[in-house]
Amino acid sequence: MIIADVRSHGYYDPGMQRIKNSIRVEPHRLKEELIALREFMVPECEVYLYCSCLRDTTSVRVAHMLMQENCHTKVITGGMKAWIKAGGEVELVPETDLQHMPRFD
Repeated sequence: MIIADVRSHGYYDPGMQRIKNSIRVEPHRLKEELIALREFMVPECEVYLYCSCLRDTTSVRVAHMLMQENCHTKVITGGMKAWIKAGGEVELVPETDLQHMPRFD
């Protein structure tokens, strides 16, 4: 089982949390990400996706695209908020995953 965070990198800020042991999948580079993802997957592997969008929009879109590539996917309904509310474990997003946005003064 793989849990994949499909939130846009632009949403990451220092101190941002993710589901513990989840991996990052960039939804805007899905073809490239799928190649890397297949390295972790066995044929029967299920991929659980989450985002922070209203109605899980990004997760649903990515799930649909992965299903077209014969990946077994499920969406964590409610994303991060639902996970936290249910008492699921979280961790800080690794510093290497943070995208620092330019500042305009």
